Amino acid sequence: MGKKQFLYIIGGLVLLNICTIFFFTFKDYGNQSAFANNNLNETVASVDGEKITRQDWLLAMEQQSGKDTLRNLIDQKLIEKMAKKYGISVSDKELNQEMAIAKSIQDSDGVLQNDDLLKNEVKANLLFDKLITKDVKVTEEQLKKYYRDNQYFYHIPTSYKISLIEVKTKGEAEQIIRDLKNGSSFDALAMEASIDPASSPQGGNIGYISEDSKEYSKEFLQTIEHLKVDQYSNPIPYKGNFVVVQVTDRINGKVYSYNEVKDQIRRQVALNSIENSVTPESFWKEYHVKWFYENEK
Repeated sequence: MGKKQFLYIIGGLVLLNICTIFFFTFKDYGNQSAFANNNLNETVASVDGEKITRQDWLLAMEQQSGKDTLRNLIDQKLIEKMAKKYGISVSDKELNQEMAIAKSIQDSDGVLQNDDLLKNEVKANLLFDKLITKDVKVTEEQLKKYYRDNQYFYHIPTSYKISLIEVKTKGEAEQIIRDLKNGSSFDALAMEASIDPASSPQGGNIGYISEDSKEYSKEFLQTIEHLKVDQYSNPIPYKGNFVVVQVTDRINGKVYSYNEVKDQIRRQVALNSIENSVTPESFWKEYHVKWFYENEK
């Protein structure tokens, strides 16, 4: 799977986030008569005393993203059935390798991702790529040429998943550290105190950055290099302000040999040779897909 395909994966994660909202909203209802109860009238927010109910909330989500979310769920179920039919699977080794490469490009992509959602999406895409390329023939020469032309893609730099709390002064950063030592949650402090508008709502999470990132100072990168997972830093100067940084995951750098990525390259070269775009929806008719929007013009 090439870099372009991973960028498609990143975009698809937005839909999976929506799926997650629905899942956690509905899962607790279990064996109850799911929606035929007073939970739909539960107040989830209020504005100047005027209530917004769970039903209002769910209806708005359905109207805004329901069609795309349902399409995504159908496609995943379809891929599972096709993979089972043809005896195609994804090994842990393949999945871990694709995950490492996917995470390594997040620094430039700038999209925040949930690891579980990324894993599910990478696995689904791997299965589908295997399915549509299973009968495509490629030569050893084609594979080696692709590896030579794209070696940068298989050189994975050490990367760190980090969260940060940005404040205006060193004194404020030192207070953040005192609060953390006293048991405060890093995520909660980031949402409460950080002045970074992009990461604050995410509990300070800014995703993965690589050791050779050009967006951060040498001091910043050297500091996180020496932090253990879940450890936080002392105050670091940052864009005229100060930050406290926490490392939440680390991916050790690796250079993949040709033999290690040969199967992945075969799929990518095969995908590139397919002239017409193939999507899971191409197989909907074969698998008798029926859905809520099928009569929509």
